[in-house]
Amino acid sequence: MPKAHISIRLSKRWFLSGAVLLVGLGALEIGQRVSDWRKAGKREANPYSFRIVTRDGTPATDKPGGLLFSLSPILTARTQPAQTIGPVTINRHGFRGPEIARAKTAGVTRVALLGGSTAFGHGASTADATVARRLEAELTTRTGRAHEVLNAACIAHHSQQELIVFATEVVDFAPDVIVVLDGWNDFYQAGFRPRDEPLFHALFAEVEMLVARAQHPLRNALRASALIRGIERRRARAAIEDFAHRPEAVPAYRRNLEQIVRLGRANGARVLLVVQPELFARAEPIPDPERDVRARKAADGYGAYAPIYAQYVTAAREVAAARSAGFLDATTIFDRCDDWVFTDWVHLNDRGNALLATAIAEAVVALEDRR
Repeated sequence: MPKAHISIRLSKRWFLSGAVLLVGLGALEIGQRVSDWRKAGKREANPYSFRIVTRDGTPATDKPGGLLFSLSPILTARTQPAQTIGPVTINRHGFRGPEIARAKTAGVTRVALLGGSTAFGHGASTADATVARRLEAELTTRTGRAHEVLNAACIAHHSQQELIVFATEVVDFAPDVIVVLDGWNDFYQAGFRPRDEPLFHALFAEVEMLVARAQHPLRNALRASALIRGIERRRARAAIEDFAHRPEAVPAYRRNLEQIVRLGRANGARVLLVVQPELFARAEPIPDPERDVRARKAADGYGAYAPIYAQYVTAAREVAAARSAGFLDATTIFDRCDDWVFTDWVHLNDRGNALLATAIAEAVVALEDRR
């Protein structure tokens, strides 16, 4: 066969192979975009999901979400003020709940609530079902004195961010009582962050990665493809499938709590440290919906990791004892209750928020009686 014919056949094969490859990649790209669009729609309808944006509203990460978070030079990101989505209203100060004046009303005891998504009220069906609003009502009823709760919690924040929020914003509201409801974000984020990365929520760390990518024009151009972004996400998930605790997180958690207690007491406030509930720390009997969640999380490797959370309980208890602060181990508050309270490994439904608020109210009243 003449060389010219062979060359033509090879060219046709290469052309057809290339065409098939392009069609295949095009189909995958379309499929990924459709999948991303569907997932984005679900997340944007979820009032407890969030997306991070710059000051002018430009997306700062690839993740969609319902609530708007603004980039922050010292917090990485925080809830953007003055927005409402479903049962979640953020006031002009960036706190969940109704507007609140900096100056306290005479005769009203002000309680500031610090924490992450559980303290924020993640999972509550209405604003009144959140732990903050229930706590406010419980305290007023139990004491016969008016109380108001400033909910300064922020989804995904851990103790270092809570300390910064308290020192830079909440202290100006002169709270009488500080309730620090946290522990789990410090614990969880210490389980999957690589050794050379900060102990921040994965979505916050993504902000830094995107800034770094801006220095690589070709890589940035490739990320215009939904398929490439999808591959990146799958690689990132694969990298965190195995939980490996970073032991430096416990001393860091301890130091942050110590600083919050010191700052609170220096400003005349009583401080209550509350270690938030966690699904695997709950004693039997376990309701069926929670048993199903436990089975899924155990399969992911989290079940074997969960016992380390006890170290954070111990750290908070020791700080409270050393600094004369109140302490509540909320990992045990559901042990004598067979109600369904957890929606996942750490977030609570309306019943869970109500029981948590009751336990915190009892601890706050005991703390006030000690004074």
